Amino acid sequence: MLPARLDIFLIRLRRLSTSRWFWLGFPILLYSWTLTGPFIVDDIHLLLKAESYRDGRSPALDLYRFARTDAEWNNLRNRGVCPWWVESGRLDFVRPIGAWSFYFDTVLFGRNVLAFRLMSLAVFAGALLAVHWMFRATGADTARAGAATFFMGISQTATPPVTWMCSRADLFVLIGAAMTAGAYWSIRKRPGLRWFVLGALAFTLALFSKEFAVALCPVIVLHELITWRKSATRASRSFAAMILLLSIAYLAYYIQSRPWIASGADHMPSQLAGLWPRSILLYLSVWTLGFPIDILLAANSIQVWTVALIGGGIALLVIRYLRRSARNDAATLFFAIWAIAFILPPLRAMSASTRSLCVATVGWTYLLTSLILPPTEKDVVVPRLFRHFLFTANGMASIGCVIATVLYMNITERRAQDRLLQVCRTIPGGVHDGDLLVITQAESTADLMCSGDRLEFLTGVRNVSTTHLLPAGIEASAEVEDSHTVLVRAKNHSLFDSALHHLTLPSGWQPELGQEFRLKDCTVKIAQISDKGGVDAIRVLFAEPLNSTRVHFIPPADAESPDSRARLVHAKSL
Repeated sequence: MLPARLDIFLIRLRRLSTSRWFWLGFPILLYSWTLTGPFIVDDIHLLLKAESYRDGRSPALDLYRFARTDAEWNNLRNRGVCPWWVESGRLDFVRPIGAWSFYFDTVLFGRNVLAFRLMSLAVFAGALLAVHWMFRATGADTARAGAATFFMGISQTATPPVTWMCSRADLFVLIGAAMTAGAYWSIRKRPGLRWFVLGALAFTLALFSKEFAVALCPVIVLHELITWRKSATRASRSFAAMILLLSIAYLAYYIQSRPWIASGADHMPSQLAGLWPRSILLYLSVWTLGFPIDILLAANSIQVWTVALIGGGIALLVIRYLRRSARNDAATLFFAIWAIAFILPPLRAMSASTRSLCVATVGWTYLLTSLILPPTEKDVVVPRLFRHFLFTANGMASIGCVIATVLYMNITERRAQDRLLQVCRTIPGGVHDGDLLVITQAESTADLMCSGDRLEFLTGVRNVSTTHLLPAGIEASAEVEDSHTVLVRAKNHSLFDSALHHLTLPSGWQPELGQEFRLKDCTVKIAQISDKGGVDAIRVLFAEPLNSTRVHFIPPADAESPDSRARLVHAKSL
């Protein structure tokens, strides 16, 4: 019997949620229009590495081993994969599942982006099927399992893994974690060897897809310890012990081979330095408000804290109602631990980002259905207005964020490619293997990421060093001082005062006059500091003269002005 106090809209949601066409078909339909998108930023970097391995130019398929040494990190800086002012770091991951998946696509489809995107949609469908099976294994009826899966499928947190092929690993984690959790709940009801085998294989799949999959271990172990006397069985305890041993072995290997995982990369900022309370509140805001927190990267502190505190306040209301609404649901505790455990690894990220919540959202969507579609009438304790608010935040608002995010990612990448091709057209004789491009002004953050890879992808040139001196929003003028030197002066803001600078520079970093950032073919030197401590000018010193056929210095965005053309001609004539 349907709960009488649920209004007709949510009653219809309950009925729709029993249909696979709804909880699986609608999310697939929502993302079907992404098939027209291009390769985006890191996708291009991985594609070139996969092609290098396929063609025999690289000895190993290390798609996610970006920088194991200082030399490899500097190579990323020179190619424009990461900002030139980030002088050190380590990006060295064990993700063979994602790597081989991407490589197989490269072998089968070449550069057919449509085929890559179809494969991502297929993996996404597999993830939703696994999540739905897990919900059913916990004891949820078909309506609640379908509704929770539906909210997961339309969540804005799933957008980057579906749209960004290099992030497909998150979907593999989702599949592995869901299958492991489903095996755990199945073994509590019907002990059997098959669940141990399934759990071990699925958890291994998750671990070798992406590192944060290890967060599933505390979910299962803590749940087992808390329910030890009430519902734990000898088989479920053994299952939890197996997951714990696999996690210990995995972490021991990882920390021994990559100690920076525990300590953090040298000089890289971390939210653990003091911003983690705000990050947690921002993550909660995605769930409780449906707020796309990535747009806050350029916001001031007051705006960020406003969103964080509102989201946190609504989360307190959720907890209050959840304690009453889910008191008859044995799986609520498990998914509450799930949401908490999987929200912790992203705290080490440079910024709170929606994409970090993909797997954690599984826990939230189950709790959400406990609030708006509880199993029995007596569990309907949430006011109608609040139920509709939560549905809107995780339904219509989330769908809007999905569409906006996909549009933004595709448009910014296409514009970045167009701008780079336009730059190449302004260079007499074009760009050749081994050239150096220094572009004064970027027009978007996408320009600053993987620019050398993007140039190789578009033109076929190799070993190109590409550097954008300034991110978008900071205007500057360029002046040729001599045959090897260009002086760049700020027009509006400090040259190191963008949101990207604040994210990527070490905490408490202060500029020093004469400080140098050395690249392969040039050195950027801080030339002038204002009374307020901002950088007013930088000097770019080239190893080769500006009239070298290898060196291409591109004036600011107003390159069509007579002054900018004159500077460029002057530089080439020296």
